Amino acid sequence: MPILRVTGRTEVFDGGAWQAAFVIGWVTLTLGLVIMVWPGKPGQVSEILFALALFLLAGWDAVVAARARIGRGLRVLLYAIAIFVALLGVSCLRSSEWATLLAVWIAMAFTAHGIAQAMVGAWAEDVPDSGRSEVFGLLTLAAGVAVLVWQTRTLTALSLLVGLCVIGLGASQIHLAARFERATAASSGAAVREPPRSPRPAMPRPGPSRGGPVAQRGGT
Repeated sequence: MPILRVTGRTEVFDGGAWQAAFVIGWVTLTLGLVIMVWPGKPGQVSEILFALALFLLAGWDAVVAARARIGRGLRVLLYAIAIFVALLGVSCLRSSEWATLLAVWIAMAFTAHGIAQAMVGAWAEDVPDSGRSEVFGLLTLAAGVAVLVWQTRTLTALSLLVGLCVIGLGASQIHLAARFERATAASSGAAVREPPRSPRPAMPRPGPSRGGPVAQRGGT
């Protein structure tokens, strides 16, 4: 009977969780475009858009924490970071259109999300191309530092900077989710069929030699 040997890396997400990650990535990218290209939007609308962007980041961290093949300690840490980022999103809704305070909340959220993503890439052994996840996490961390250091005193300037960062985050999430999908397909479909092993022919046992003891007895 033929034997099936499954080759390839283990998928990162259990089941179809990569689809949720893929949708989050596209919504994040679209939201970044809206934040960046909508000029003169009211301050309350800016707060809502910034809060939605942070909620999406929290959603990504929660999906990774819930359905990724990672250790328990890292899973708990990701849940904590997701809650922290969601609370920062709520804080954006109560910032009274103050650009500097909004920049602080957004920078903290980007930094926390970048640390979480970099840790997943560095510590999770089953992540295919984990170096990419680590690089994206470090870039997100750098984006958080840039938002914090950049002295944005107007919502227009903050929207331009945050919109660019959110677009980059969405693109990286789409890329990671797509790579997770390909890894899953490769892991489930890369079955190598081995031919059955044919039994070895039995070797004839050596019989008694003509000059052995039996022949000698017959002659005597």
